[in-house]
Amino acid sequence: MLAMMNAATWFVRHQAGRLFVAGLHCVVFHAAVSPALINRMIRMSDTPPNDPLHGMTLEKILLALVEHFGWPELGRRIAIRCFNQDPSIKSSLVFLRRTPWARAQVEALFIEMKTRPSTAVGKDGRPRLFAPKQG
Repeated sequence: MLAMMNAATWFVRHQAGRLFVAGLHCVVFHAAVSPALINRMIRMSDTPPNDPLHGMTLEKILLALVEHFGWPELGRRIAIRCFNQDPSIKSSLVFLRRTPWARAQVEALFIEMKTRPSTAVGKDGRPRLFAPKQG
């Protein structure tokens, strides 16, 4: 017996003792699936993902990197021509969409930027390793 439910975007099917989950707009449950499991699957779809790139387009990533580092530093960190010679968002997006290895480097730098804590900068522009002395 099958029960149909319009809820979170999950499709759960019980077949030969296994659960199959795929994204659809309608939820179909086999009678052998417990209501607790159904509720847990619906709650799982409501939690935000742990992926730092979730919801970020390549354009948003590139704009954030340019704002944070600037074109010269971005070109120094990732040695590709579109960052060093006449850089623009449009030309960089075209190149990054066609070149998987460059896109992977840009995404890795973005993740590093987001996950690494910001450090205090000294007068010479280099990061400080120790907190300033009190008093």
